[in-house]
Amino acid sequence: MADITHSGVADIAGTPSPEARAAFRWFTGTRTGLLIAWAVLAALLLTAVLCAHTFWHPFLASWTARVYFLAATIILWLPLLLLFLDSEETLAEGPRLALPFLRS
Repeated sequence: MADITHSGVADIAGTPSPEARAAFRWFTGTRTGLLIAWAVLAALLLTAVLCAHTFWHPFLASWTARVYFLAATIILWLPLLLLFLDSEETLAEGPRLALPFLRS
């Protein structure tokens, strides 16, 4: 039987490689990774709501439902805004109301 070489992502038994484990640890253990996961999950949920509204039952027909949907987009924009904050820069300059990428 011929020897099978693979990319190192996982062996035949399904055990993840050290690189995959390190990437998973970074993704779940760092602020940036968690904020990215939060933003992706929020974007998927909001997209699912829009798809359900478009293709099944149009439940966003009332103004109240539209306002609730727009308010729910905060769960998407908050992690994206927090990704732009540099904690060292923010802490070194003290608290301010503007995000670092917005100031001139």
